[in-house]
Amino acid sequence: MPRQKRNTEAPEPSKKTSKRVRDESASKLVAPQKRRIRQETPKQNPPGGQSRCDIYGQIERCHARLEEGIMPVIFEARLKMYDGLKKQREDMIAAEPGLSWAVISRIGSLKSIREELVASGDHTEQLPNVDAIIAAYRSGELNWWPGYVTFWSKGKKLGRAKKFDVDEFLEVNRKHDGHKGFWVEGRNGDDPSPSYLSDMIYPLYPEEFQHPVTIDLRIPGSLVHQPYYCLDDTGSTDMDIFQGDPDILHTQDPHNQAPGLGRAVMNTSNGPAKFPGVLMEAAMFPRIGDFLK
Repeated sequence: MPRQKRNTEAPEPSKKTSKRVRDESASKLVAPQKRRIRQETPKQNPPGGQSRCDIYGQIERCHARLEEGIMPVIFEARLKMYDGLKKQREDMIAAEPGLSWAVISRIGSLKSIREELVASGDHTEQLPNVDAIIAAYRSGELNWWPGYVTFWSKGKKLGRAKKFDVDEFLEVNRKHDGHKGFWVEGRNGDDPSPSYLSDMIYPLYPEEFQHPVTIDLRIPGSLVHQPYYCLDDTGSTDMDIFQGDPDILHTQDPHNQAPGLGRAVMNTSNGPAKFPGVLMEAAMFPRIGDFLK
C-alpha cells in the first residue's frame, strides 16, 4: 500500500480556545509575549520620612531617592524645602535654650498669635494672657502636657493643669466674665491644627463630592438656637463658623455670650491663619428636612 503523506502543518487554532500557538520545534504551548513596563520604583522604601512632620527623616528619604535616581527633580525641590525647615527649627531651638521642642513649637505659635493681635487689634483682650503664657513656658512654671489644660484670665493662671471638663470650664468661665480675656491653654496641639476645607465653584454641581449637614447651634445656657447649613469637613479638627453667627445668637439672647477659649493657629489650604475660639452647643442633622421634622 502506498505510504500516506504525514500532515506537518500545525492545526489552525479554534476560535473558542485560547490564542496560544504550538511551537513546531519543541511541540510545547507558548503564550504570546506581554509588554513589560519598566517601573522606576526602589526595591524597598527608603529609611525615615514616613511622616511629613519628621523633617530629619524626610531629608534622609530625599537623599535615598536621589541616590537611586528616582524622580530627581521632585526630590531635589523637596530636599531644598526640608533643609529650609530644618534651619528654621534649629534657629528656634537656639533662641529658646533648655526647652523641649514641644514647648518651643508652642511658643512659636503664641508669638505668631501675638503679632496678629498687635497688628489687627486686641478686641478680645487676649494679649495679657499670651504674654503671661509665654513667660510661664520660658521660666519652667508651665510645661507642655498632652491632654492637660490650664485656665487663664486677664494674664493670671487659674489653678493647676488638669483634664478638660466642659462643666468645670463653663463654671470658671462665667465667674471671670469669660467671653473676653479668657484662655484655655493646651486644648490644641503644640503645632497648628489642620483646617483644609475646600469648596467648588460653578458650573459644577455645588454638592458634588461634598457632605452637607445641618447643624443647630446655641450658646451654652441659652434657649435660643439657630440652624446652619454646613459642610462636613473630615480634614479639620475644629468646627468653623462665621463671627456673625454667635453675635446673632447673642443679639436674640443678650443675657448669654459665647464663652471664649482663646485663639488658635490653623493650617488652611491658603496657609496658616489665626482664629478666635468659642464653645458652642451643637446638634447635627444629615438633612435640613430631618431638622424641620
